[in-house]
Amino acid sequence: FNLYNGHTVSTISLLGHLIGRETDQESYSALMGFFQHYYYTNNDILKLSASSIGPGLEIQSVITEKIHYKAGLHLQGILMGAMDSRYTEESRDYNLGPGFSVLSYIKFGRKDAIEFSSTGKYFGLQNVVGKAESEQIWIVSSRIDFPVYKSLRFGLEYNYFDRYETYDDYPDVSGYGDLLRTLLTISF
Repeated sequence: FNLYNGHTVSTISLLGHLIGRETDQESYSALMGFFQHYYYTNNDILKLSASSIGPGLEIQSVITEKIHYKAGLHLQGILMGAMDSRYTEESRDYNLGPGFSVLSYIKFGRKDAIEFSSTGKYFGLQNVVGKAESEQIWIVSSRIDFPVYKSLRFGLEYNYFDRYETYDDYPDVSGYGDLLRTLLTISF
């Protein structure tokens, strides 16, 4: 949630395991299968919403007694995605269409101390509604957080956005931006 600039909800990222298989070994565990992903972001740089499904792999490991590691890679088909448009129509300021996405992430550290994470997301949309023919969006983020009290954690996150839009009737548009934010998280 944001406390400034009128965008109450800044980002929602949900990842659910639908079907697959988990393998537990002595030094690691792996989860393979099909996942559903919902991603939404609304900030001054980008407005994007995408619902997708596809294969993925997650690996978790304990490096030492207290340091853990988690990584994942997901390739997904976007059932329907929408992104704000640089060129608007009378009734709509967004483009809408199917596509595909790639999600990768890594997280390591100590749950009772400092944790580091990095995430990369790519979205490619082929629009059926709106002015843009296609859109490509890269989102890369890095984060550091540490415990404050019990399950409450404080974090600092850097996000980089890069987008490219192709049009038939208008000039193509490209742009980038970055965002630095502080955050509080609660683990359940």
